Amino acid sequence: MARHAKKFFSLRLQFYLFASSNSLHRLRILLAMASKESKLLEGIKRKPVKRHTAATAPAITVRKGQPVQFWLHEEDRQLINELRAWFASQGKRTTDSMIIRAALRVAKDNEELLAAYDEAAQLDGRLKAHRQAS
Repeated sequence: MARHAKKFFSLRLQFYLFASSNSLHRLRILLAMASKESKLLEGIKRKPVKRHTAATAPAITVRKGQPVQFWLHEEDRQLINELRAWFASQGKRTTDSMIIRAALRVAKDNEELLAAYDEAAQLDGRLKAHRQAS
């Protein structure tokens, strides 16, 4: 790398020296080129900065979700829209996914949740077909 840099700058230097007719101007160019060359060579010779490796880097927990698809009835969509409107009145911009995740976090395993499940199960066409078959 250093050899290529020297060759490049020496060719550039020769071009500027022969293209210029003023000797003072040539001297200034020569000094500027030598300064640039020495800075580049110092940068090449300088030891690389030690970076954090995976063992010494601080642990960062990455929580990555997985795509999930589920079917919602019109009543469920209406509930999500009502919750979205409530969040908007609180100054929050939400998505369907965020609303469902928030609802899951506040859900408690009690009689109210069991009653809501039973209501949803009555509307579910897949469960109706399964119940009629057995």
